[in-house]
Amino acid sequence: MSLVNFNGKILPADSNIISVYNRSFRYGDGLFESMRCNESGINFIDQHAKRLLQGLGTLKMSIPKKFTAEYISDQVSKLYVKQEITGDARVRLMAYRNEGGLYSPSTHDFSYLIEIEQLDESGYPLNKDGLSIGIYEEMKKPVNILSNYKTANALLFVMAGIFKNENKLDECLIKNEKGDIIEAISCNMFIVKNGVLVTPALNSGCVAGVMRETIIGLAGKNDIKVEERRLGLVEVESADEVFLTNASAGIKWVGQLGQHKFGNKMSSMLSVELQQVVGVVS
Repeated sequence: MSLVNFNGKILPADSNIISVYNRSFRYGDGLFESMRCNESGINFIDQHAKRLLQGLGTLKMSIPKKFTAEYISDQVSKLYVKQEITGDARVRLMAYRNEGGLYSPSTHDFSYLIEIEQLDESGYPLNKDGLSIGIYEEMKKPVNILSNYKTANALLFVMAGIFKNENKLDECLIKNEKGDIIEAISCNMFIVKNGVLVTPALNSGCVAGVMRETIIGLAGKNDIKVEERRLGLVEVESADEVFLTNASAGIKWVGQLGQHKFGNKMSSMLSVELQQVVGVVS
């Protein structure tokens, strides 16, 4: 039986938890955090908790003092044990404002729901075959104070996902309202050109990914020059490498974008470094 953690209570996943007045359902009034964990706890828990708390603050939620990295870790561990998971698992923590009011809420308290899913592999193994990706052009991501968070307003990514499936792609890249390439559907993006690692700046509207931050840190430790700035399609197409990152999957290298093909030298090296950070020896 699949279980969830709802406000600290372990319940069957098919429990009647969400009402028709739920503000995430009605208005997209919430956000979520995707994480990876194992029997030792959540990878990069401090960074995840920081982003989650910053996002809740930006949405003007009332954050209880107990809602800390330690509390989040304990609640995930409780579900991990009850679900009898072994090894690595993907975690999704959804937080949404409690019901009441129309567009203007009558409360700023929130509820949370934690889901967990067993994964087949340990750590963050690099994909053997490069991803085939495209560009989603139909909708652009607006740049505002919510752009760096994973909010419940995700129709842009749903539509990009439909485009991906229709075109038999592994992923596709998203543009902001200025036409810059900023991220993929579920990942941050990096390119490598002449030994320099480049990723879209946070002020371009990309998600402030925990794995993005981790990879930038690993690059710095290995004396790799990193640039955070605007990226256009022509520069992406002419890159030596393109790779995508997120906290659930780690690094995934891109083999092809249209007629343009890429290598994976730096992504392979960084993947080994990442495995060592989480205690997996390649």
